[in-house]
Amino acid sequence: MSERNVVSGSAMLTGFLQTGAIKNDRKLFDEMPDRNVSSWNSIITGYCGSGLMREARYLFDRIGGFKNLVSLMVVISWNAHQTLDHTKGACSHVTK
Repeated sequence: MSERNVVSGSAMLTGFLQTGAIKNDRKLFDEMPDRNVSSWNSIITGYCGSGLMREARYLFDRIGGFKNLVSLMVVISWNAHQTLDHTKGACSHVTK
């Protein structure tokens, strides 16, 4: 796949992500013969945004040389968000 096609594929991933079509996102990602950091970050962001942290972490662990600061920040920020949401529910009785 040429660089242009990798960029186009990453843009399509982002489009599916914005519609909440995570299954389509993953299918497209899996069918991409070549991936770049943008495509990896798009699919990880999609899983994080859908609350599918286990799947996001699975992909994050398999990025290899494509991992960058954005990849790390996406996973950390969504994990923190998930933790805060769970903490609010668990501690709601304290504030009553």
